[in-house]
This record gives sequence, C-alpha cells and structure tokens, in this order.
Amino acid sequence: MIALPNECLSEIFNNLNKGYKILFSCLLVNRQWCRNVVPILWNEPLSHTGDRRLTRIYLLLFNDEEKAPLIPLNILLPNGPKPLFEYTSH
Repeated sequence: MIALPNECLSEIFNNLNKGYKILFSCLLVNRQWCRNVVPILWNEPLSHTGDRRLTRIYLLLFNDEEKAPLIPLNILLPNGPKPLFEYTSH
C-alpha cells in the first residue's frame, strides 16, 4: 500500500480537528498517522480533556531539575515511563 505524504495527511486531519473521537481512532492506524494526529490533539489539550491524566502526562515530561523544586512542597510526582511524544512542544 502506498502511503500518502505527511502534508496530505496533515491537511485531512486538520479538517477533522473538532472530531476528536475520529482523531483518536486515527492514532491507532499506523505510526505515520499517529505522528500526524498527535500535534493536532495536543495543540489545545484542554479543549477535549481536562482531567488529572493531563497533569500526570505533563509531570512525567519533567526532568530531574524541573522536579527538584516540587519535592520540598510535598507534591507527589508520578512514577512511570516518559511519554512517547514531547507533547508540550505542540
């Protein structure tokens, strides 16, 4: 199967930017689609989710230097692997 260029996929997905359920499904098609959809979903993350999972993801992206000031404040930092994408860059 011939893959569409990223520019075409990006244009298609940007036209679906209010159809979050559809975009979430597109994440699972293949890596190319996932790489094109993630920036769209994370462009305005609070518009489609506002729960604690979002905060957890941001905290997982912190490096040790960024976490250090939070420790004396007794802020519980999540344990887990670093997320696959650098979501904050979108």
